[in-house]
Amino acid sequence: MRQFWTLIHRWAGLSMAGFLVVAGLTGSVLAFYYELDELSNPSLYHASPPTPGAALLDPLELRDRLMQKVAGIQVDTVELEHKPGEAVTFYISGGKNEDTLTNDDEFFVDPYTGAILGSRKWGDITQGWKNFVPFVYRLHYELALGTFGQWVMGLAALVWTLDCFVGFYLTLPIRRRANPKRPPAVHRQLARSWWARWMPAWKVKTAGSSYRINFDLHRAGGLWLWAMLFVIAWSSVAFNLSTQVYEPVMKLMFDMREHADAIPELEKPLRNPPIGFVRAREIGHRHMLGQAKAQGFETGNPSYLSYDADKAIYYYGFASSADIRDDGTSSVIFSAINGKFLAVYLPNREAAGVQVTTWIMGLHMARIGGLPMQVFICVMGLIVIMLSSTGIVVWARKRRARQKQNRTVRGADNERLAT
Repeated sequence: MRQFWTLIHRWAGLSMAGFLVVAGLTGSVLAFYYELDELSNPSLYHASPPTPGAALLDPLELRDRLMQKVAGIQVDTVELEHKPGEAVTFYISGGKNEDTLTNDDEFFVDPYTGAILGSRKWGDITQGWKNFVPFVYRLHYELALGTFGQWVMGLAALVWTLDCFVGFYLTLPIRRRANPKRPPAVHRQLARSWWARWMPAWKVKTAGSSYRINFDLHRAGGLWLWAMLFVIAWSSVAFNLSTQVYEPVMKLMFDMREHADAIPELEKPLRNPPIGFVRAREIGHRHMLGQAKAQGFETGNPSYLSYDADKAIYYYGFASSADIRDDGTSSVIFSAINGKFLAVYLPNREAAGVQVTTWIMGLHMARIGGLPMQVFICVMGLIVIMLSSTGIVVWARKRRARQKQNRTVRGADNERLAT
């Protein structure tokens, strides 16, 4: 049985090694996505005040000005907070028509004047350096190949998830069974306690040969970081194969229901609801305060206002004491037709499966734990590369040994035939 799982681990590792190297390298970069994107595009992200102490324009006014300047676009999500000296980013969420004069879907707007500082089609590397970091994101998520690449990376993540358990199993000490063919050293090893026999798997013998160090790095590295490796692997499945694999599996173990799931879609999207963004912000703020009082949580700054035309509802996001991630993901949901309160989303009070998903995705994207987690995720990407590389070295060494043994056997057979 152990030999069977060794073969599974070997071929699983070889089949996904290339994909994991790409994912690990790009993931290390993406741990600092916003910082690196801003560093590489200062003209897009930085906005100087026209006069000392100039006031920032209202985010909703900036949205209106952008939609007036670029005909045919629709902006359904607005960040409600922005800082002095930083441009405001708007994403085009649909609604483009034949009158739209640009294919770009991300705009950077001066918060003091409403002027467009620049734009890009997110992830399109043909536009040059300004899309380098988004292109790295596309490589990480889908090998920059669209839906096909998304499936490929999703399947690689699924194999990785399953192989996490196979690899862990192979580190466990072998069972004690009488075998007279075993050398005395192996018998002495088996005579020790189970934990004593497992302890070497957690260590790296730096005084050993280069191959031994390589093997120990592969085995011990996978053991010490097993939990985080599994989190990254399984959350990758959640990103790429959510409805196909992740949700069906999670629903077998957890309640995965979200409040917005119970809100039906309209027969036809409502693009211009009776309640506009300005009034929606006021209604959302009122619902937030009401829910905070009723359910006993503390509120922080507002984070975003988003409209879903398919359901004619608004999401008013804010930071709260019920958050899991660092970026303020609590929200109230209400009707865009009459302002009626529909639901509140509080990350650490949701269904168990929803909380688990929020945690593992937040950890994957380094959105929990601040800078220390960003550094850790960056290092984890390099460790994934190390584990893939050391695994290939182990396979290559054993393959050469098998080939040498086969040649020796063939040589002995030929000698017998000659005599």
